Amino acid sequence: MAIKHFTLDTNCIIDVEDARPNGQFVRPLVEMNGSNGVKVAVSAIGASERQRAGGYAKNFAEFKDKLKAIGFDGLELLPPLAYFDICFWDHCVAADETDNLEQQLHEILFPSIEFAWVDYAKARGLPDDAIDKTWRNAKCDVLGLWCHIKHGGGFFVTSDTNFHAVTKKSKLEALGAGAIAYPQDALALAK
Repeated sequence: MAIKHFTLDTNCIIDVEDARPNGQFVRPLVEMNGSNGVKVAVSAIGASERQRAGGYAKNFAEFKDKLKAIGFDGLELLPPLAYFDICFWDHCVAADETDNLEQQLHEILFPSIEFAWVDYAKARGLPDDAIDKTWRNAKCDVLGLWCHIKHGGGFFVTSDTNFHAVTKKSKLEALGAGAIAYPQDALALAK
């Protein structure tokens, strides 16, 4: 039996935490992890996302506690690329200078946001010593998909419509994303 790999983005975690409609599809998908050829993982960049209450996690343990609280603590955590002042150093990987996948993903997902923080800050007259939340959110979205692709691909599960946009989805899938699916569709594919 072929293994079906599913990577949940941060929106899936929020869907469950906040009991949003998509949560009803995410939870049973997670419950299938390890059975019937289904493997579910989460990008560890989720630990670096802005928290619902504001601010950012002080350490990676906060993210693991969040996952445990919703019953997701048994899922594999996929390490993202290392970024100073964004990632937790014991839960990320060093960049390969010859790999431009991250920039390709960024250009598709966020064509109006500069790839590098210094360029984004300069274009907006921002100080370069504190990362803006808009740029950081874009970086986390890109790294979430990067993790999915670099750690095996399969099905990238997200309720974020930016990934599903007609002008973007097929390009992202062609870069190795496999299939980008809404939670409801991912659950149907897992059965």
